[in-house]
Amino acid sequence: MNIWIPICILILLICGCTKETNPDMQRQKELTKILKPFLKPGVDTEEYQEGSGWCRPTNRLAMKNFIAKYPDTEQVYQAEIWLIFAQNNDFIRDWHQRIRVRAERAQKLAIIISKSARPGTVKMAQLARVYELCDAEDFAESRKEINEILVNIEKYKSENDPQFQLYLKTVGQSPSDIEPELRELLVIEESYQMNLEKALVLAEDLKQRFPRWDQQSVNGAIEMLKHGKPSYLYFR
Repeated sequence: MNIWIPICILILLICGCTKETNPDMQRQKELTKILKPFLKPGVDTEEYQEGSGWCRPTNRLAMKNFIAKYPDTEQVYQAEIWLIFAQNNDFIRDWHQRIRVRAERAQKLAIIISKSARPGTVKMAQLARVYELCDAEDFAESRKEINEILVNIEKYKSENDPQFQLYLKTVGQSPSDIEPELRELLVIEESYQMNLEKALVLAEDLKQRFPRWDQQSVNGAIEMLKHGKPSYLYFR
């Protein structure tokens, strides 16, 4: 009997066991299971109404328990981004509290960006952080994050990480939407700060780069800015 046959079989069995018991894979599998009900879309008809899965306390609790169970792992970094996405749907009436909460989330995302070794997770966190910073009215830091993304925009368009692609799909973006949406956000932020001349330059640049992007809103914003009116009112 060829001695190499049982040796090869043994190697294959060892590799199979290692693959099956790989903690990283097991955590990812567990997160995928939690995400299934978490990301269930809402149903809204004339006869029936059901909120999205991320609005359900039980689904959020499952995500929080997962985060507590596996601290400082790549899957928890992803889970924290998903939980922040869910919390974005919570209405906070008090302005000061809203600013504080958004700033805290932005800081948490900054930590994820610094710790994660997965490019897809980092990209998820960077995109999420932009909007947290915007709502926290930290426009200087938001602009810095946006510019960093724009410099590397081709990497965002070509990112094939499954979690990143799922995130884009869930927030209603395609890879080609990322750049024009961020450039539109820059226009909104400058308008909000009443930097109308700068906002106009950015809006016209957006129109030139992406002539088919939300033409009515972009054209309307440009017209308002030319008349000395903030365009964020038009976009929103």
